[in-house]
Amino acid sequence: MALLQDRTATHQANLLPRPMKCFLNKFWEEAPMCSTLTQAEIITTYSCNCNDSWVPEILRFNDYSYVSFRPAEYIVSAGANIYMTLQAFFNCEDSNKPFPSACSKAHGGTDNTSNSNPGYELPNPVLWFMVYDPIFTWEEAYRGGYGPLNLYDGNGVTTMNIGLTYYEALNSTGYYNYGKVTHESFPQSMTDCSIHQDVVFSTCANIGLICDVSQNSTEECHSSLVMQIPRFDRTIIAKTMSMSWPVSNPILCSV
Repeated sequence: MALLQDRTATHQANLLPRPMKCFLNKFWEEAPMCSTLTQAEIITTYSCNCNDSWVPEILRFNDYSYVSFRPAEYIVSAGANIYMTLQAFFNCEDSNKPFPSACSKAHGGTDNTSNSNPGYELPNPVLWFMVYDPIFTWEEAYRGGYGPLNLYDGNGVTTMNIGLTYYEALNSTGYYNYGKVTHESFPQSMTDCSIHQDVVFSTCANIGLICDVSQNSTEECHSSLVMQIPRFDRTIIAKTMSMSWPVSNPILCSV
């Protein structure tokens, strides 16, 4: 998965290179590193830390800045209702314009106490996310259309249910495709996910910013994502040859 900031847009959060967070199952800051546990221990543990699955830098592609999460091989799920919590960090500074920027416009002031704006429901600051098969780099997935970009409210907790749709391609490697994305207007049960949808997500927006975004503040905000695969039934879509050129029987001529 990747989180992206369009650097040309003033309504988007400014991604920061602070070390991102990842916890398998429960969010627990004191959890041991998943990489130090056996697979059997990971399946039964209360929580473990998978921070090392984040690519530790802000990358750039065209007008986007993005952070990439590529799950390590040791990350496994014990079954339904086992989830993974990710956190990425941002501030609201706009590199193109003077402060304040996205946060103050969305929340009615230049700090986290000024939320009197009647239009507070505006989903700002926002980020893009994209879920894709890790056999691709983000750029390959973006160029090939193997997972669309989706806009979400960065100032909140977003739940994602991921379905498994596998494409068996002709003369190339198969891959999981997450092209059918559904946004639920109201949060649903995390197990309420149709396998016919590749990604179902909803956001519980924070009531006000949970960090200080005044001009002289260095405090960082964070965006939380709770992800799970609610069912392990897999839909397989196979590409087959539907047409071919007929080969005629040879005609023998005698003189």
